[in-house]
Formats: sequence, C-alpha cells, structure tokens
Amino acid sequence: AKLKVYHHNSGHTTDTPPGHAPSKPDWMTGWLDEQVDEHNKKIITLFGTTGTLYGYEDDQEPQINGMQWDPDHPAGIVSYNEVQEWTIRYSIFHPFHTHLYHMQIASKDGCGDYKYGEFYDTIASAEDCVVRFKTANIGQRFVIHCHDLNHEAVGQIIWYDVQGDGLDKNTNNGDPFKCPTDYHPYVPPKEDKEVDKKLEPFEFSDKYGHLRNRL
Repeated sequence: AKLKVYHHNSGHTTDTPPGHAPSKPDWMTGWLDEQVDEHNKKIITLFGTTGTLYGYEDDQEPQINGMQWDPDHPAGIVSYNEVQEWTIRYSIFHPFHTHLYHMQIASKDGCGDYKYGEFYDTIASAEDCVVRFKTANIGQRFVIHCHDLNHEAVGQIIWYDVQGDGLDKNTNNGDPFKCPTDYHPYVPPKEDKEVDKKLEPFEFSDKYGHLRNRL
C-alpha cells in the first residue's frame, strides 16, 4: 500500500517518497529518553482492577480503574507540561482512547501491531502496553475511554484534571446538550438491509471464544 498526498491547489495526488515520514510539532517529537517522575506513572486497567483474564468478572460493569463516568469529579490530577508514562492493561477488547494528547509507544518490543516509538490515539493490545505522552499546550478536562461505543455509553469513560503553572485555563461554560424530542435512531434503507443479509457473521478466534457472550 502507498500513501497518497493530495495537493489542494492542483487537485492532483502523488505518491510519497520512500521512507517519508510527516513532520511533527516540537512538543510531539518523542519522549523515550526522558526521565519520568514517579508521580507521573500510572497503571490504567480497563474493565476492572482485579487482574482476572482481560479484566472480566460476571458481576462487573465496564469501568476504568474501578471508576465510571462522573462529570463533576475527576479521577485524579495530572501535572501540566510534563511527560507521563502509563501502562495500559486489558485493552484488547476495550480499545483505550485518549483525548487531547497522542500516546507514544514506550514498550521496547512494541505492543503487537503498535510499534515502538510511534504515536497513536487508540491502543488495543493483548498485552500490557507502556505509553508516554506530554501534557503540553492544553489541559484541564482530559478524557480517556473505551473506544467501543457500547462500553463507553454505559460508563467506561473517566477524566483527569490537568493542572499546573503556565496553563491557560478555559473558564467558558456552554449550555448542556439536550437531545431533540423528535430524535429517532437511524434506520438504514431497505436496500441496505438486503446487503446486510449477505455478510458473513463475525467470529472470534477460538482463543477468545469463552468471552463471546460477555461483551
């Protein structure tokens, strides 16, 4: 596969040269050689904190570090403009997504398909994955959540309060969003339903078959 570059002025596309890597802003050039303070190291466990297989227990609801969404109370304070190192656990069925900051893979051997030193905003790994990011340029409400909408919608989403010297604070408070009373979920046209009948059902591999009905 080749990466195509679209040139807005001419309307043409060209192949990128071999080995081409897009430039990154100064604050996102990498933090693998940085010394990280202990107070900036966290373990983020998705769907429970008991250490059971992939975090599953029959009586648990989706959660992060034992917490669910609370718009009024952060999960903790994160220092502004400092390098953070987080270890992400059990993200294989709960893709871990961050707002505000991109994560750099700091696990020496990578995390499955996620390569050492590369940047991502979502991680779904069958193993513990160590990531680093810098809380630069923006702060306050830093949201993290499972990127499976069904899990996020029932509470697998929390936020940290990023605070520190030099942070320009946003004090604007908008009106809370309200769903229109005439809102109805999207219903696909009939022709789409006919196409759907031809799709093969998704199957987990045998390795994870015992979790089939627990998602």
